[in-house]
Amino acid sequence: MSDKMNIAIDPGRAGGIAIGWKNSVEFYPMPDPITDIVDIIKPALAMAAIELMEVHCVIEKVGGFMGQNQPGSAMFNFGENYGFLTGYLYALNIPFERIRPQQWQKYFQFGTVKAAGGKGPWKKKLQQRARELFPGEKITLKTADAALLLYWAKHSER
Repeated sequence: MSDKMNIAIDPGRAGGIAIGWKNSVEFYPMPDPITDIVDIIKPALAMAAIELMEVHCVIEKVGGFMGQNQPGSAMFNFGENYGFLTGYLYALNIPFERIRPQQWQKYFQFGTVKAAGGKGPWKKKLQQRARELFPGEKITLKTADAALLLYWAKHSER
């Protein structure tokens, strides 16, 4: 294998997917319905096969608590999406690792949500950093975490 394709997934409904290989990157908001992820991942895998690239994925590890009081149905849907995504990765035999948000965020030394002034300013802070790391790319609030997770996967020592 000559190169590596990295896939980073922020599994929330407001999350996203980042795919990086060689000097190229692509960013996608999480599809709705979630099953449309097939239209994102399958073409990437086909290209990886043609280019003889190893494929590796990182997916943000989620827990039952989403950082604020949420109805049980919202947490169930979040977990259901996460389960679908990991099952899909298993079915396609894509090696992946689950990464806690604190793990990749510590790499960037972002501080805390509270210190940033709450969730809104925090998300904008993450988006700004992702735009700095990927100049010229369209980074939205939905794709920022996936972009940073992709950068972390390519550059961190773990």
